[in-house]
Amino acid sequence: MPNAPPPRVVDVKLLGLLIAAVAAASLAACGGGASNATNESTQTTMSPSTRATPSSTPNSAMDAYPIMSSLDGHLTGPWTNTTFKTTGTMTWDVTSDAVHRTVTIAIMLTGNVLGAAAPATEHIELTHLATGVVQGPSAAFGTVNGVITPDGRIHFQLTNLPQTSIATVDIAGIVKQGTSIAFGYTVTMTNASTAQGTVTLTKQ
Repeated sequence: MPNAPPPRVVDVKLLGLLIAAVAAASLAACGGGASNATNESTQTTMSPSTRATPSSTPNSAMDAYPIMSSLDGHLTGPWTNTTFKTTGTMTWDVTSDAVHRTVTIAIMLTGNVLGAAAPATEHIELTHLATGVVQGPSAAFGTVNGVITPDGRIHFQLTNLPQTSIATVDIAGIVKQGTSIAFGYTVTMTNASTAQGTVTLTKQ
């Protein structure tokens, strides 16, 4: 199998990891194409810049850094496509940087992802968390738009995905301070059929 292409720096300001993981799990059961990932880890920076400038006066009404940084450590749990009865596991290793107000997450998936073996572990740096906004293009997962609130509510949508049979992926859930993250997703196909699933990760 050929090596995967080098990771692309994409302009997604927040939670690109969640988006990638959920879409991968969803597309597996919906007949997504095979992945060319190898067992080598990859690095992606989810930001317009490689390092965010720390904010001296973060806005508490929008700032998602505290809730995301509370997940520091190891989280693991199942992903399940409840429509097609497929499942696997997801693992996060979370490291926060209080000086730069960034969160780095290493993600590992098991199960039938993108119609093939699970992809390589990916390391993603989340920057600009102070705004709580999810917005930007991703080569793998299309156009991303959404929000995360300081109390941990998440809601975002993927459109313009490379898989032309998929119209949208909608994701909603909750981050619980220092303990877990859980969310559901709905994949809507261009023929109007849908598939649904859940992800639950608990801090170990």
